[in-house]
Amino acid sequence: MKTQYRYVDSGVLGSSPAAVYMDTGIIEINKDIWHKFTPYERAFIVEHEKGHYLLPTEYEKEADTYALVQTLKINKNALRHAVSALIKMNPKDKTRLKAIYSENTLLKQTGKTSYQKINNQKTNNMNKKQNLTDSPFLKAAANGNPLANVTKPKKKRNKKKRADGNDTPITTTTYGKSHKINGFAIGNVYFSMTNILLALILVSTFVLIKKIEK
Repeated sequence: MKTQYRYVDSGVLGSSPAAVYMDTGIIEINKDIWHKFTPYERAFIVEHEKGHYLLPTEYEKEADTYALVQTLKINKNALRHAVSALIKMNPKDKTRLKAIYSENTLLKQTGKTSYQKINNQKTNNMNKKQNLTDSPFLKAAANGNPLANVTKPKKKRNKKKRADGNDTPITTTTYGKSHKINGFAIGNVYFSMTNILLALILVSTFVLIKKIEK
């Protein structure tokens, strides 16, 4: 089974560059800010989301460690890219930075992390679905197209973990809008509260003008 990716905007993910649906492993990419990350930073972010799904874990530090282990396989400077990605995602979260430095030191000294679930993964299950080096985001960087090679999922899901660690429940609509977008969907049409209020103001103004004219 190949990993599925879906591009969404900041209306769905806010300031987070990515999120994963914990029940399916579908990864959402924030197309509004994805270009701000380098190819290896993107690889770290994608592997972080895979870590949430595969281990499985709700803990950001554990997913960070999983991503570090995976990206070290393709780049000896993976720690530098991981730290850079974490700072861009959430510069105020110093605990994740300290944790990943600690895990990197432990890896160098013992060849293991502090997480048994990661150490026990002799064969990475995700490699059966998609190898890290097959990441569409590493391939896309080669031709300068950050939105290339996307496999669209057939279904939308309603539980996910964000890469920046700011997780909150989401409300599923036809377009997979997040809880941050207030509104509702009727069939294939999404109505935001902002548009509804603007419509009411226009109608009220029109009625008032008609009354004045009389």
